[in-house]
Amino acid sequence: MRSDIKDVCILLPVLVRLRGSEDVSKDLQEMKEESAKMAMEKKVNIPELFRSAAYRQPLLIAIMLQLSQQLSGINAVSPTHTHTRTRIHLFFT
Repeated sequence: MRSDIKDVCILLPVLVRLRGSEDVSKDLQEMKEESAKMAMEKKVNIPELFRSAAYRQPLLIAIMLQLSQQLSGINAVSPTHTHTRTRIHLFFT
């Protein structure tokens, strides 16, 4: 209970600023309901990710995307490209 009060005290000014109005009770209620739903969700551990058919396809897609990104070299190109653009900009200005 005390954690909820602390969270609301932190969240309330941020929501007011974000929404631009003082009435953020609907947003707070929605967040509390979502938090309660998430607390009821079953926790999944690492071995279960590989054993369960429900998680197997999304996990395989995520692994393949990461692998293709690594093998394509995009991680090596992006920082070099940014560095080169910065150097060119400094040279011509």
